[in-house]
Amino acid sequence: MLEAAERSRAMTMTPAMAWLFDLATDLECARRLPGYSSAIRSEQLKRLTFDKETYVAHVATMGVRTGYSVSFIPVSEKSGERTADLRMTLGEWILDVECKRKDRYSLDEARTAAWESLESSLGDLQERLSCDYEVLVCAIGALPATSVGEIARFVRERVVAGDEGEYSGGVPDCVLFVTRNPERPAGAEGIWIPAWQNPAVARAAVHVDDNGKPVYHPMLRLSLYIIDGHRLSQVLSSFRSARGQIDPAGSGIIFIGIDTSSILPGDHELYFRTLEEWLTRQFTPSQHTRIAAVVLTGDIAAVEITPDGGWHRASRHWRVVRNPHYHVDKIPIPGSPQDGN
Repeated sequence: MLEAAERSRAMTMTPAMAWLFDLATDLECARRLPGYSSAIRSEQLKRLTFDKETYVAHVATMGVRTGYSVSFIPVSEKSGERTADLRMTLGEWILDVECKRKDRYSLDEARTAAWESLESSLGDLQERLSCDYEVLVCAIGALPATSVGEIARFVRERVVAGDEGEYSGGVPDCVLFVTRNPERPAGAEGIWIPAWQNPAVARAAVHVDDNGKPVYHPMLRLSLYIIDGHRLSQVLSSFRSARGQIDPAGSGIIFIGIDTSSILPGDHELYFRTLEEWLTRQFTPSQHTRIAAVVLTGDIAAVEITPDGGWHRASRHWRVVRNPHYHVDKIPIPGSPQDGN
């Protein structure tokens, strides 16, 4: 890469290079803020807390760019007292901001360990109820064996009720797509399964009618699809840990940084939408009312190139989950592209 850059006198900006540039920019901005030297020390940037500390600096920089006055909150020396990472002030708004950076996601080698049990459970269920359904189980992270029974129970309830649709709240770490009497593509013979779904299975009772044509009933199409990202339960755990950092007498925002490097581009929308739905359920008129929003951020997804070959800015995956019960309808979210920043 360097040799090619020397010959052409130009270097293509990659997401990794953009990340390094962002990091340098964030630290240059953050180190000028009150409390930085006591909150983030150089030795912390060399150790296991590197991702955490640089993420706090990134969020602080986004606050500055949004117009907030930002300071780092010193760690309390009182036993058992917890504090947020940052305090942001903009006009009448004073917010405590807690930042959680998830550890790097590791691909689970036993990604389909529960598949055989799932296939058997839903296959037997389909035959007992003599129904015609297609079930797609989309697992967020590896599908744990403990989820198989819950999936079978939930699908049975949907089948008995005659329901179909997309369900993200019935089984932890899963999104279920249940389709009743799905239409087969024109010209399809036998039992069909969309090719992209893997692993998958199809089964049916088969007999031949008076014209010699095979008839399949009931038909089962069962597929498992895995999104390689942090489980929903792991993200919720970060939220529950972070909420205790917000001053009970104040208001705050929680930022959660997620490793999205293993998630396929076409899966990001479903992944973040599902996280948003689960987090929204945590807010009630009497719970977590001091939290204005949860902000989910991912890794750099793209670098915008200008016509002259330079680069404009790096785009990250982003989702703002606002608390519908918070007392202010439209509080500015630091750095949020949804707020025009």
